[in-house]
Amino acid sequence: MKFGLSGLDSLFDVINELMTGLSKLTLTDNFESFEVKNKVIKAGATANFPNALTVTPSKYIITSQVGGSLIAKSASDAWSKSSISLKNYGTEDVTVSVIFMK
Repeated sequence: MKFGLSGLDSLFDVINELMTGLSKLTLTDNFESFEVKNKVIKAGATANFPNALTVTPSKYIITSQVGGSLIAKSASDAWSKSSISLKNYGTEDVTVSVIFMK
């Protein structure tokens, strides 16, 4: 937890502590999600990942990419509750970090 509420004496103290703590939350703290970090996807290849959620993800955000290729969800590879994939449509290998969300 980013903050604690025990030992606070007034409503003002609780609100102040909540505001401070909530401002420190990250994207993955706010959404049911998981992150894959620094995954290399070869040019023209599809990378498969185990799905760490209990449902099939519906969204993803590429948070970091090194390399000049297009990374996208492949129309031919369906995502499921157990696995997901992204395809490198370019001619260059890339290293990506991705957040997958419910």
